Amino acid sequence: MRCMRSVTSALIHTLCAFVLWPSWAHADVVSDWSTIAMNAAASSGRPVARAAHDMAIVHVAVFETMNFVQGGYVSRLLVRPSAAFRQPSEAAAAAAAHYVLEQLYPGLKVSFDAALEDSLAKIPDRQKADGARLTGRAVGANIYAILATGETAGKTARARFPENPEVSRADVSAQRAEPAMQTWHSVVSLLAGSKRLRPIETARLYALVFMAMSDVYAGMESRPAAASRRCGSCTLDAAVLKILDSEFRTTGGAEVAVSRFKSEAAANLGARIGKYALAHFAAAD
Repeated sequence: MRCMRSVTSALIHTLCAFVLWPSWAHADVVSDWSTIAMNAAASSGRPVARAAHDMAIVHVAVFETMNFVQGGYVSRLLVRPSAAFRQPSEAAAAAAAHYVLEQLYPGLKVSFDAALEDSLAKIPDRQKADGARLTGRAVGANIYAILATGETAGKTARARFPENPEVSRADVSAQRAEPAMQTWHSVVSLLAGSKRLRPIETARLYALVFMAMSDVYAGMESRPAAASRRCGSCTLDAAVLKILDSEFRTTGGAEVAVSRFKSEAAANLGARIGKYALAHFAAAD
């Protein structure tokens, strides 16, 4: 697989080499729906800040649903049930992703419906599949209601995540930043497969990365005409690298990598945004 070159070429070359050797097939419900979401966002024609925000909503809904069903992590948005559900969490996650995507991109409902039926068909017990569908839809609806605000035409919906102080001070430009979202989606997917993460771990990783992306793009959008601009793509790359380095220690160290960026200030800002995202969804005691 050829990785796109929207991030610093030396860094992306290193990451591609890591995730492609050895090469593992990575096909699970979480990754399937992440790809469905990415394709919908990329083809929507929406501003990149809005598309990144949409991706964050979908992935937070998927992770929170799986955590609601099987537990293991601290929830930031939901009250955990007293006992784990006896339902397949991946099927519930598919139903949650379906609900959110249906709200965000209603014109693609038919394809989303078909994808959901395909996900649920893998469960031989139809009673469990139907229960997972209801649970996922309910949890997905709750997450969407919490996070999807201000969807007025022409305005970017902003998530009600706890306010990131780094974004409120961010001064970044959107130069060459848009393709990076799809590039990093590919890298994260390959990395999750190469490390053989459990589905809930993959869901958490996507949620962290896209929360950080949403924050970075929000900063780009809020100050498009700033007199003194930092490199937007550098900020985004550094934010994701911070998360990957913290989770896997495989990127060569985000602190070392920032020296390769054109803008050290942007790299440091991105690292702080990545660190802020990492404060979410910690493992339960």
